[in-house]
Amino acid sequence: MTMFLERKQDQSVYYFIKNIFAAIPAVKVVDEYPNQLLTLPTVSVENMSLTIRPFEIGNRKGRRYAMWAIDVFATSKTQRDDIAYKILETLEYNIPVYDYDQGFPPTTVPQIGVLQPEDIHYNIIKVIPALVDTLYWRSLINLTSTYESKI
Repeated sequence: MTMFLERKQDQSVYYFIKNIFAAIPAVKVVDEYPNQLLTLPTVSVENMSLTIRPFEIGNRKGRRYAMWAIDVFATSKTQRDDIAYKILETLEYNIPVYDYDQGFPPTTVPQIGVLQPEDIHYNIIKVIPALVDTLYWRSLINLTSTYESKI
């Protein structure tokens, strides 16, 4: 069974973010919102929504805007900011989308397109010390992008 294009995009964003921190093994990158004991620092990558808007007159096919939430959980304000700024700096460029029907990293798979950033929002999330066992610092990056095929 082949993957839907949207699933290939999800995987591509996850591996793109994971690759940013490949040389920093202390930063854990996960493909979902952490729902177990939180290891700090952690970056979670999760697709949030897909919006389809009319794009061309006479064509019923719309333009797709996909949004991802990239949560940063850290041990300090400085660590949170450094991780987030590193992600933000990298997200301004196109994200390659790969054909994972033909394999997964670390094998080489063909690139089938790119996700072009449309909007990137960075927000600090306040953590209330009385509500958590271990105090941590958190931020959220919302990435909205459109897909452009290279095939």
